Amino acid sequence: RRFTRAVEAGFRMALVQKLQVLSMRFHSGTQSGVVLSKLVSDVQFIQMLIYDRFMEVLYLSEDVVFIIVVALMKFPLMLAFYAAIIPAVIFLLRRFTGPMQDRRAGMRKQNEQVSAAVKEMLEMEGLNRAHGLAKTEYRSILAKVRSAQRAAVLYDRQTVSVNNVTYGVFQGLRLLSLSFAALLTATGHIEVGTLVLFQSIFEMIISNVQRMLDSVPMITQGYDSLKSVNEILYAGDLEKNGTALLPAPVQGEIEFRQVTFGYEADQDPVLKGISFRVPARGSIAFVGKSGEGKTTILNLILGMYNVQE
Repeated sequence: RRFTRAVEAGFRMALVQKLQVLSMRFHSGTQSGVVLSKLVSDVQFIQMLIYDRFMEVLYLSEDVVFIIVVALMKFPLMLAFYAAIIPAVIFLLRRFTGPMQDRRAGMRKQNEQVSAAVKEMLEMEGLNRAHGLAKTEYRSILAKVRSAQRAAVLYDRQTVSVNNVTYGVFQGLRLLSLSFAALLTATGHIEVGTLVLFQSIFEMIISNVQRMLDSVPMITQGYDSLKSVNEILYAGDLEKNGTALLPAPVQGEIEFRQVTFGYEADQDPVLKGISFRVPARGSIAFVGKSGEGKTTILNLILGMYNVQE
């Protein structure tokens, strides 16, 4: 448990470190509530996935060694019969893991939107009350909550389908195992006591496989959380900050030459071909309506964003 908690803390600090070097363009286009959801909830799911998979492998290894030893001592042919179950298990895992990951990803994105909307509401609560926008904000969040609810229902339906199919498959495998062991007993290859032993071993195998398939929702949740965290860890929109000292003395002159800038690549630029010069100790005034780029120019001067041209 100490190891998985260390991994959890390491993931969180890696995210914090990466967030500090990502560009302001990334931060302005990403809701802080979504980032917090990744930092807290998704990292916790990753820790749970690592711990559960480690314990699962440990328990499974003990049972596998016991089954192999007993089968080799009593009747090696039964070991081949047990090994034939492996392809069926792999097929079931591959068949259900992919669709459940898609459902889980959709549910996570909807929950992130709810988290971001609630955080924004709390930050803007004073303005919402002052302008009488409480009902409007409520309706906006309600729409997001209902979308998250629909995504969760689809995920739950997928989980129920997995449980129903695996139950039917396992009942068929139990019948097949019992029939095979009964045939060996009837033909004199094994005794009745050995039949009971093999059937008990088969129930042990089925129990392990059932536990693995029951954990498919947890696996998909953990892997989806890992993909969610990687959206930040592998983001390439980094801030290009230099390490060289400014030359002395600094003149303090600012000049824009045909500067073009846009927040989104698929939208029209906010600034296009802007040119001006502010001499040292000089001043300049930007006059314009809201949304015409005054704050954007100041952010470019401060180095918050990089110009396209």
